Amino acid sequence: MTLLWVVVLLFSIGLLTKGADFVLDSAQKIGTWFGLSAFGAGAVIIGSLTSLPDLVAAFVAQLEGASDIVTGTAVGANIADILLIAAIVAILARGVKITSDDITFDVSWLLVATGALVVVMLDGVIKAGESFFLLFLFGLYFLTTYAVAREKKKSGQQTEEVLLTKKDFVLLVLGFGFLVTGAHLAVDAAIHLAEIFNISTGIIGLFAIALGTTLPEFFVTIRSANGHQAPLAIGNVFGSNIFNALAVVGIPGLLGPIVSDDITATLGVAVMVITTILFAWMVLVRKRITQTEGLLFLVGYLIFTLLAAGIL
Repeated sequence: MTLLWVVVLLFSIGLLTKGADFVLDSAQKIGTWFGLSAFGAGAVIIGSLTSLPDLVAAFVAQLEGASDIVTGTAVGANIADILLIAAIVAILARGVKITSDDITFDVSWLLVATGALVVVMLDGVIKAGESFFLLFLFGLYFLTTYAVAREKKKSGQQTEEVLLTKKDFVLLVLGFGFLVTGAHLAVDAAIHLAEIFNISTGIIGLFAIALGTTLPEFFVTIRSANGHQAPLAIGNVFGSNIFNALAVVGIPGLLGPIVSDDITATLGVAVMVITTILFAWMVLVRKRITQTEGLLFLVGYLIFTLLAAGIL
């Protein structure tokens, strides 16, 4: 039985790897056709796709009456995107230089989305009207992104011509399907192997939830960093954080009020705001994240985890 689940785990890793390849190749081609840079494609297309597991987890939690998980998922995912995902990109790519013309636009929207989430969480309850407000901003983000890309294409700033076919969209969907299926199989294999080796159910639960929502994004990040597509991976962080702040909270909020737990509303929000501002400054002003800073991000994420768990 152990051998069977080891094989399943290896197979799931293969699906995740191939899915990441499909998503990266097709998303970059589709983004170029629309007039998006590699950074923009990562923000809009890949960022939204890789955050869908977070949305599913938040939506199910709201249906089951555990609304505090909704904001916990969004805030925790945004912190992880910067201190974990961006850190991995910087470490593997041995530092990242940001040269995208879209950076001011995306930084502005990252700050707007983060600020909007903080504002609606101030009184501890997110009501239906506030959820509609978040979704309005999310729709506006997509519309303005498309308008900017269209204008660039018309003005000739986007000179690369790309022939887009149905195959590119099929590969994008297929790649995302591979990512989700691979993540699901990896979680199942991890749970069964953990049970075989008598690991506690609490640890299994925490591991399964974390793995299930971050594996797609993690593998896309690893593949893009190794493939010298670091700007696309950093763009993914921007897109994911905007999606998490506006859609992951906004959509479940339509089902009913969302109440935040104390740790998320205090420690979580504080760390999210600090890391978001620091990340925005690095990318917009310094236009780079060094390998050393990536390592410091990882240390920061470890400290945050220990604080949230009450160990420190």
